[in-house]
Amino acid sequence: MDTKQFDRLARDVNQVGTRRGALRLLGGGVLAGALALFGSEAADARCHGPRKCGRHHCCPKGEICGDKATKTCVAGQGTCSAGDSFCLDSENTCNGNDLCGCLQRKEDGKTRCVSLLSLGGCCGTDADCVIANPDVPGAACFNVSDCANSGCRNNAETFNGDCYAPCPTT
Repeated sequence: MDTKQFDRLARDVNQVGTRRGALRLLGGGVLAGALALFGSEAADARCHGPRKCGRHHCCPKGEICGDKATKTCVAGQGTCSAGDSFCLDSENTCNGNDLCGCLQRKEDGKTRCVSLLSLGGCCGTDADCVIANPDVPGAACFNVSDCANSGCRNNAETFNGDCYAPCPTT
């Protein structure tokens, strides 16, 4: 507490006048202290699921956590609708970026907005992409079975996905 805050507090206490006023002032101070201590915990509790990106960090709406260690948020579904596929319709670009398209994740089928420049390497799970691309937050395995130009689509069923990075959010 600096000297100005102390002087203001002393003035307020002096002007309280009644016990009820003093209790109100004291109660307000306790409440302010509690909010300062626990305010970030309450905000953290409101962040759930894929937007939660480490302790005390929540990704903005429309983004998901790409890397909890670095608290890096990446494009989530973006402007894609569920079920959109750039492979079936090349008009399914997203986030106003012609270099990004809508693809469905191999693991859960959720549609995401991804950079259309493949990271390379056929995959069966997101873990395959994370291992192959440790410096790319949010790298994931996407279903490319409908993509005519993917070298992975004819691979065995377990490795017919392709690794992509999330579309840049800026």
